[in-house]
Amino acid sequence: MRHDNSRPSVGVTIDQDCLLISLSGFVRARTIDAVLGQITVKRGQLSLLPRTNLLIDLSKVVAVMPDGAASLVCLCSALMTKKMKHICSPVAIYLRCPPENVLSYLTRIGFFTLMSAKANLLGYGNFVRLEDGWHDRDRKERLEQAFHGGSDYGSSPMVWPMQIVGQKSSERSYRHFEDDCQQLVNSAADHFDKLFSSSHFNFDKADKHDFLHSIYELYMNIFEHSYSWGLTMIHARPDRGTFVCCYDIGIGFKEGLSGSANVQETIDTDHQAIKWALVEGHSRKVGGSGLGLKLVEKFVSERKGLMQIRSGDCLLRKRPGNAVWEASRVPWFPGAQIDLFIPVRIS
Repeated sequence: MRHDNSRPSVGVTIDQDCLLISLSGFVRARTIDAVLGQITVKRGQLSLLPRTNLLIDLSKVVAVMPDGAASLVCLCSALMTKKMKHICSPVAIYLRCPPENVLSYLTRIGFFTLMSAKANLLGYGNFVRLEDGWHDRDRKERLEQAFHGGSDYGSSPMVWPMQIVGQKSSERSYRHFEDDCQQLVNSAADHFDKLFSSSHFNFDKADKHDFLHSIYELYMNIFEHSYSWGLTMIHARPDRGTFVCCYDIGIGFKEGLSGSANVQETIDTDHQAIKWALVEGHSRKVGGSGLGLKLVEKFVSERKGLMQIRSGDCLLRKRPGNAVWEASRVPWFPGAQIDLFIPVRIS
């Protein structure tokens, strides 16, 4: 999902009781791999510290891609919930704020609302309140645009902010979650009606049902299989295309399949687990249709888009026009990450 030649730079240093991670350039999902790789190298030094505070310096970041923002939230949450204690287990995480343009984007996507329970912000005020104000203004603008009957909204990006997808529990029935899930999808439908009426985007009005049903399937995967919370976001840019990010810090594909009665073969690796889940007809739950990821893959491929899935230590990527998935080995990360990119319409 790369659209420029700017390479991110990652620096990891230890200063007394603080682990300092410095990010610069463009922050993407793969930037987190570089962070994890360098932390792993310093794991021996970190084990000698009685307490570790983590400082993430964003002051030299040029831009944050949607998958980079989601990855950063999940990384901080995984570290603070000790899901990665074999690498690092900080007692507190602090953020040093980025430049104004990056700060504005992170505020717009609801980044600080999700980070507020996981990290502290240095030198700035209540960004959660700023984000609430932005969302109120955005809702008002959308109502005004709908009232005036506008259908093509020019070149401004459209952002559906990060949304939390709750985890399955004994207190929440499947029916209750299904209702919550449908409400989230309806919210996205209202916000992104212009995707299906604008000349900029690679969609037709008839695609709306399939697009929203694909997102619904991704939500259902988080609730049904992750045993953790997740987050999703959509970011559409008329000069590039539509990004969809769907992440969780749960148990991942391989462990999820290990307890399924529907799996009749041996699954030893994360690669095998993801490939199994992509076969039409395969479902981890009894009575499932097995159309979840396969439906999403079909929707993205038909629009010459890119799709990548990460779980454990495996990243699978399917580029536009490719019939096969490319596999890469990446640093281990809990849960699952699914990124979609559908490019703008080519005239």
